Amino acid sequence: MQDYRKQVLLKIKFAQSHVQQAIIMFQEDTCNLKAVQKSRKAQDVLKETGRLIFCHHLNACVVDLIKKGQIDNAGIEIKRLYRYNF
Repeated sequence: MQDYRKQVLLKIKFAQSHVQQAIIMFQEDTCNLKAVQKSRKAQDVLKETGRLIFCHHLNACVVDLIKKGQIDNAGIEIKRLYRYNF
């Protein structure tokens, strides 16, 4: 669990760094192409982070609901996951 949290935090901080660099580039009126590249990289990292969180939630929380026999709640949770991720 701790390793998962570290991975997520590192990815979010990495994305934050790219966003901050893009902001600085726009504030300083630097080449817009580089700022777009930084912005795109942040989006890619956040998308990857979202998939990581999605998989963890599916493998941990949803599986726990199923093990507890809460099949209806597991189904609801799966629907929520897919609504936010697709």
